[in-house]
Amino acid sequence: MKHLAYFGLVIVLALSSVGTIGAQSDDAVARVSAQAVEALASIQIFCDQRPCSTGSGFAIESDGLIVTNYHVITGADRIAVTVGGTTYRSAELVAVNKSWDLALLQVDAVGLATLPLASAADVTRLGETVVAAGDPQGLRGTISTGIISSRRPGAELWMPELYIPVIQTTAAISEGSSGGPLLNLQGEVVGIHAFMFVEGQNLNFAIPVDMLHLMLANEQSWFRPERGEVGVLLEWDGPYDLDLEIWSQERAYMGEASWLGQSPDAYRGGQEWFVFRDYGHQDFGGGRYVVSPYFAGPETDDSVTAKLTVVLPDGQEQIYQQDLNYWPPYDQWWAVEVDVDAGTVNMLDPFGDFVESAWYDHTPGELAVVLSWKGDYDFDLEIWSEDFDYINNASFIGESPDIMHGEDGEEWFVFRRYSVGDYSTGRYVVSPYLVGPDTDRPVTAVLTVYFPDGRSESLSQELSYLPPYDQWFALLVDVDRRDIEILDFFWD
Repeated sequence: MKHLAYFGLVIVLALSSVGTIGAQSDDAVARVSAQAVEALASIQIFCDQRPCSTGSGFAIESDGLIVTNYHVITGADRIAVTVGGTTYRSAELVAVNKSWDLALLQVDAVGLATLPLASAADVTRLGETVVAAGDPQGLRGTISTGIISSRRPGAELWMPELYIPVIQTTAAISEGSSGGPLLNLQGEVVGIHAFMFVEGQNLNFAIPVDMLHLMLANEQSWFRPERGEVGVLLEWDGPYDLDLEIWSQERAYMGEASWLGQSPDAYRGGQEWFVFRDYGHQDFGGGRYVVSPYFAGPETDDSVTAKLTVVLPDGQEQIYQQDLNYWPPYDQWWAVEVDVDAGTVNMLDPFGDFVESAWYDHTPGELAVVLSWKGDYDFDLEIWSEDFDYINNASFIGESPDIMHGEDGEEWFVFRRYSVGDYSTGRYVVSPYLVGPDTDRPVTAVLTVYFPDGRSESLSQELSYLPPYDQWFALLVDVDRRDIEILDFFWD
């Protein structure tokens, strides 16, 4: 009987303790929720001067610096932000990092409520309660709670550029929540909502706050080569997007500085930098590289002046300046070739003459497919699995430049081992796709297969901009047998 009484007492005490903890937790959720709503930003995107999408964000500086997702503002002609009870009709896009799906906006505000950032996402524990804030389906100031259910490598969720795991949470989000804050019960932002799995329940994911810290550090001190390092700074003025591209000594495109060197991709005037050092995913601390400014948009007949400042290991600077136009011909590109080991710089003008000679590159013994076309259009060369599961564009997998709106162009894919996967064996479907611009006229796409023994075979077909999809065609490539099969009416 004593045991039963003692056991009953334990139960009462335990329930009493749980009740106290529950009340404390409820109080914390209520407090954090109120703070989150005050700093929450509603974002409306305008395309062709019409509303086209919405998203969420949050203020981190009282003078109007707003955080959101890159995918929220993609394609925007104008961005309106409502925060602190005021609507700002034209927010400035300060910087983005496409690989991390982050964007920074600036509105002309004073005294905004802000949210503090946690020092790192790993200060949270598995199972810890978190609060999600956002505007799902346009329902402003929506709060939900859940727990940290897992942390997953970015590569597992198609974000291999993230250096630390993506946060998985049960805190409910929906369309329109993207860019909103995920907070711990101390009121600190631990993540930024990015996406969810609609096929399941409670499968919601956030970009860890660590990536935002890194982006903010770079935004606040754009260019910081240390003594003994070589760095390149790109600067420009005006409402345009310029990219700083890195190419190998052999003129093979490697990627943008905003990804390779972790520099934010500045929009509407700004700065991008690249320091030749070891970034973990790739070591640029030695060798020779080509650095080229590129005018990415928006479409304009005006030219924009791009300024490159090269800082050498001894601190001396060399400055190059030239006007860029929006679209090719490519001979309007220019570049500098940097010898990191020697600390010297060589001007390449026009760079396009070098690029065109290396636009398509494969060695004897390799199997390759080249997509070519003529006219002011944008085509993509898509790679699919043998079972017709979409893999990605050739421009991403095989490091082939993505040509857009040129007098003519080509994209290529060599079946070899890349950092993102081994394509030197197996069977794959290769399909050309007309992305745009909108046209009622069919456009001829040519696929040329280069066989390891030196033979080549070409086939062509007219593609239309929009469905019906049976106007697409494709090749089934057997890499092991070095053979191809034509798949006409691919979507059948």
